[in-house]
Order: sequence, then structure tokens, then C-alpha cells
Amino acid sequence: MYVLLYIVGVYAAKLSYAVTGATDAVAMMGVYGMIRWGGWQVWRLRVLLATLAAASVGAVTLAAANGWHQFFFPSAIGAAPQFDLASVFQYHNALGAFAGAVSMGLLVYTSLTRSRGLYATLLKGLLLGSASLDFAGLLLSGSRGALLFWVLMGVALFIFLRAPERDNRDRSRFLWHLYSLGVAGGIAYILLHKAIHTQSEGLGWTGLGLALALPVVAVLAAHWVSRQRDWTASRFSFPVLVVVGLLVGLAGAVVKHHSLLAKLHTYHLHQTSVIQRFIFWKDGLAIVVRNPLTGSGGGAWGAMWQKVESYPYYSTQVHSFIMDTLMNVGLIGLLALLGVVWTLGRSVLWPKGLHQMVAGTPQPLNPPNLSTHVGTAVNSQSSRRNSKGADESGAWAADRWEEFVGLRALAAIGLTLFLHAAMDWDMAFLSLLMVFTVGLAGSSELDRLSGLGASRMVQAAPMLKPGGAFRSPENWAMGLSGLAALGAVIVSGMAIQGTRMAQAAGTLPPAPRILALQTAHSFAPWSSSDLVQEEQAVEQATNSSPAGLQRGLQLLDEARQLNPYSAQIQGAAAVLAFQLGQFPEAYHRAMAAYHDAPYFATNLSTAINAAAVNGLESTATNWPVARQSFAQVLQLYTAYQHREAAVKSLPSYLPPLGPYQLDPFTYDSLAVSELALGNKVQARNFAQSAVPAQDPHTHQVAKLLLLLLNSPLGTHNAAVATYVNTHPGVKPSFALIQQLPNMR
Repeated sequence: MYVLLYIVGVYAAKLSYAVTGATDAVAMMGVYGMIRWGGWQVWRLRVLLATLAAASVGAVTLAAANGWHQFFFPSAIGAAPQFDLASVFQYHNALGAFAGAVSMGLLVYTSLTRSRGLYATLLKGLLLGSASLDFAGLLLSGSRGALLFWVLMGVALFIFLRAPERDNRDRSRFLWHLYSLGVAGGIAYILLHKAIHTQSEGLGWTGLGLALALPVVAVLAAHWVSRQRDWTASRFSFPVLVVVGLLVGLAGAVVKHHSLLAKLHTYHLHQTSVIQRFIFWKDGLAIVVRNPLTGSGGGAWGAMWQKVESYPYYSTQVHSFIMDTLMNVGLIGLLALLGVVWTLGRSVLWPKGLHQMVAGTPQPLNPPNLSTHVGTAVNSQSSRRNSKGADESGAWAADRWEEFVGLRALAAIGLTLFLHAAMDWDMAFLSLLMVFTVGLAGSSELDRLSGLGASRMVQAAPMLKPGGAFRSPENWAMGLSGLAALGAVIVSGMAIQGTRMAQAAGTLPPAPRILALQTAHSFAPWSSSDLVQEEQAVEQATNSSPAGLQRGLQLLDEARQLNPYSAQIQGAAAVLAFQLGQFPEAYHRAMAAYHDAPYFATNLSTAINAAAVNGLESTATNWPVARQSFAQVLQLYTAYQHREAAVKSLPSYLPPLGPYQLDPFTYDSLAVSELALGNKVQARNFAQSAVPAQDPHTHQVAKLLLLLLNSPLGTHNAAVATYVNTHPGVKPSFALIQQLPNMR
């Protein structure tokens, strides 16, 4: 349902954003399907976890080395300068969320895995080292939210990792790995922080190396001790580890209490980054109201935030995956998302069937080699079956436990990432959305398998069977999701090709540029930007002739159909309509631009000026319409005063994007409107406000209005006539003002 709502996008706020949202959702469905129904094996899970570990280590390394100016990577992948794919290390919160999520998943895996061979132990050490470096990256990112949710996830896992039979060995191993990670990551963070501030490459690489090496040593040491005696089986291990952690934490708090208190005092609601999030979410509810059930399509916030903002700010992201989902696919889509997130959380904290899994394992923490354990009791056929999963009594096999651990680790990564994304825009990065989808797929498979019980695990596993590929629902589901993802990739490729062609067209002369833009638009017919660029090319090619302007207006109308809430498109259309002499049309377009972005003062100035011109042009033929336009000018100014007062009353911690000020010529339009309505005192005040303007035309019109207002004879005045003759630029304005009833 979640993906379907993205695909439908009936009430899309902007078609190009909706298409992007749909292709992303379908592509993620392909990722989900291939992982969910592709068949799980231990080596595949290990490769996937190692890949995520390598990706996170790479991101942290690039971020840190960029910090001490050894690397200069403004983006992660660059096919061409204009097609760089942004990396998470460009945004500190996304880096912290990614590194923290992978670190938590690796911590879960290394704590629960029961493989005891040398290679498995080395892999566990390397994964824990990666988690340590990720933790250092989390601290280095400065993301308080990511760190908070990482700590909360750690506490929750510490509580819920307790086995059903009051076995604390998993929790003991979790604490040991957590302490190793914390010490190594803390040391690495100190060195990396100092390296960045002193521009020391040596310190930086030393910190990175220690973060990876120290946990490997800790894991190997624990492995060597366990060969002599299983230290986690001792009843003293767990309480000792807990006490040590509490004492070290208390000692650290005492030693660093001044810096800790100072740091805590910096966290308050009045921080710009904190309070703005609540404002974004409140403003986002106005978008939700537009279509609360099924949403406004992908990118709804990006298409409409200027229309609903409650003070002048600039933010193309709403900073909440939940609010994004609510705006994009409505309440139905949000409920669908929360449904799978519920499964995600349950899979991490308390998978259903966990009691049966642990109880069904003869030696829960050290499963035997089943091929030797049951080889003398059953025939060779049963032995081959038992080596893959479970014997006839339902005993849990070692490889199935490893699958369970790997899936739970993936789910932990997805859940940690989701928690932070609930208050930030992590999922705007397609890479992080993919990681979250992998976690969802892992949790879904874990939920299915753990609910079946140990004895049915092997039979339920979606393995590809010879001759049964076309009869397996899982294979059909995987194939269909793969085809859907392929379609999304094709559509995205068309969009990229269209963008490339449109950018290349920018270097061409006007006439061939028009043809190139038309070809580009054929690749991405949902793009409004191609039509806007074509309008500009048409205007240049025709030297702004009436026919060219009319064609440009038609192109902007087509663009508006694709992007109905764009104030820029409506504003450009208002200018074209004014140049064509279509003053009522220019007025309505300018008003639409104002309503689509009321806190952009330029739009309000254009609307006031267009309304005043429409009133002047209508005076001679339709005074009631003219009077209504002049009254609209004053209403717009009243609205401006209310917004200006709201902006001026903003607290210091919530600065506006810029000054909310009208264009100087707007005061000439206000003066004319007041004059037309017979309010000479107010007209004089507005005209005097425009006199200091640097623009000559604005200044001259203001002086003309003051002469008219100070003359008892109106326009029939020698001083006025002399001024008009010596300032020919005001003649068109003077001709219109002469049409006013009280100026005749």
C-alpha cells in the first residue's frame, strides 16, 4: 500500500517530484523483494554486513580526512560535475545516523554470533572494529539526535538481550563488546578531533587505525580465554561487567562534570535547529490537510513549503521521515509504514518464537557440530538434511542460529536509522533509504521464520528448487519486484538523460536550444524546468515579439500544469502578460504567485504593483473593477503589515531568512491607490516613503505624485506639466493617473 500510493500520486503537488518519489519507492520494493525472498545463507548475511561496515567506514574516513584537509571530496560519486551524487558525509546528522546505525547492528551481530572458528573470530573482530570506528564517526559528526537514539537503542538491547531462561551470557558479551567499542571509539574520537583542529594527518590515521585494531585485540583475547573456559558462563561475569560500567561512567561524570553540565546547558528548546523542526512539522500539517488520506505525492514538502511557511525561512526538507510520509502518501501510507516498523522493532527487541529457538538448542551458546552429533543415530539422508537446519526432534542448527543473528543485526540497523530519521531528513539520501529497506527486509524474514518454530525452519526457507522456480510464490514475488525495480531504473535513466540534454542545451544559441529542450522534455515529460527554459529561449529567439511572448505564456501554462504551486512560474507568467498588455491576466498571475509564496516579499510587491496597474488601466472603461483593484492593493498592504509585525517579533534564536521588505516602487503603487480612492493624506505618506529610492523611475513617480497631491488644480497645473516635460520617463504613468475620476 505504501509503494502503491507513491505510484498513484493522483494529487501530486509537483509531477516531477511525484515521479521521483514513485521510482524511488518502486526501486526500494525491488531491493526489499530480492533480499526478502532471495534465500538467506550465512555467508550472504556476512557479506552484506561486511559491505555495510565497509561503506560506513569509508564514509567516516572520507569525512575525517576531509576535516584535516587531506581529502577533498565534495561528493561521493561524480559521473560528471553536474551529476554528482551527494554522500552522507556532506551532512553531519546523516553521517552520524548512518555510522551509528551500522555500529549498532554490528554490535548486535558480534555479541550474538556463536561461531568460534579462527576465521569467524577474526571477522567478528573486524566487524567490531568497524563498529568502533563508526562510533567515533558518530561522535565526530556532532549529531546530538543520532547519539541520543544510539544510546537509547543500546539501553533497550541491553534489557531485551536477556535470554528467556535468565541466561546472561549474551548480555555479558554485549557489554564486553560495548566497552571495547566505547574505549576504542573514544580514543579514536579524541585523536581525530585533535587531528582536524591541528591539521595533523598522522594523528588522524593513528586514530582510525586504533579504532579498527583495538576491538580486534579485545575479541581475540576473549576468544583465547574462552578456549580455556567460557568466561561468560560464570555467574559473576555479568554483574562484574555491569558494576565496572557503572563505576567507570560515574568516575567519568565526576571528572568531567563541568564540561558535561556546560554541554547539557547548550541543549534547549530555543536552539534554532530544534525549534525550527517543530515549526516545519506544524507547517507541514497544512499540506497534509490538502489530501489527508492518500497524500500529495512524493516531494510534497519541496513543492509547497513556500505556500505554507509561517515565517521567512528556506528549507527544502521537512526534517522528519514520518511527516514526509504523511504529506506524500497520507494517513494510509503512514499506517502502512508504521506497520512494518512495528515488525522491525519487535524483530530487534523481542522476536516472536525466541523462547522456542533458544529452548530448542541443545547448547544454546555453543551449538555442536550436528553432522557428528547425529551421524550415528540416523541414516546418511537424514544427516544431510540435519546438517542444513534441524533434526527430526526440532533441534536448532548452528547455521540457522547464525541466520537469525544476522537478520536481527540488519533489523537493528534499520530501526536505529528510522528512529533518527523520524526527526531529520536522512531518508532523502537514497543510500540511507536503501539501508533502511534492507533492515525492513531482514526483519520481515526474521519475523516469518522465528514465528514458525525451529523444526519448520528448513522447510520454510525460500530456497530455489530445481524445476520449482515457476511454482514458488517467493520466486514469483522476487521476480516481479525485480522487474518493477528495473522499470524504476529505466524511468530514472530517462530523467537523467533529459537533465543532461537540458543542461547541454544551455550552451547553444536560442533557436537550436529550443529544439534541444524539446527533445530533453520528450525524455522527461513530467519536468516543468524544461518548459521554463524553453520559454526563455523562445523569448530570446523572437526578441520578445508579441508572438514570442504569447508562445512563452503558453509554455509557462504547460509548466504550471506540472508544477501548480510554483511562485516562480506564476511570477514569470505575470511579467509576460504585462508585456503583452494583458493587465487583468498579469494581475491574476501575480496574485497567484503571491499566494504560493506569501513570505517572499518580491511576490507581494509584484502583486501590489500589478493590482495598481490593473486598476489604472481599468479606470476609463470599468471604474467598479478599477476600484476593486485599488482596494485589493490596500488589503495586500494590510496583510504585509501583519506579516512584517510577525517577523519583527521573532525571537533572536529564530532569525528570518532575510528582511521582509517591499520593493520601493510598491509605495508609488500604494500612493496611487490611495489617491484613486480619495485618501490624499495616506497617499502623500506613501509617496514620501518612495522619494528616497535609488531607482530613478521610482523617485520620479513619487515626486510627480507629491506635486499632484500638493496642487489644488490636480493634473491641470503648470508645475506638474513642467515636471512631466522635463522627466519623460513618467509620461506613461501620468497618462494613466489623468484617467482617475478625482484627477480629471
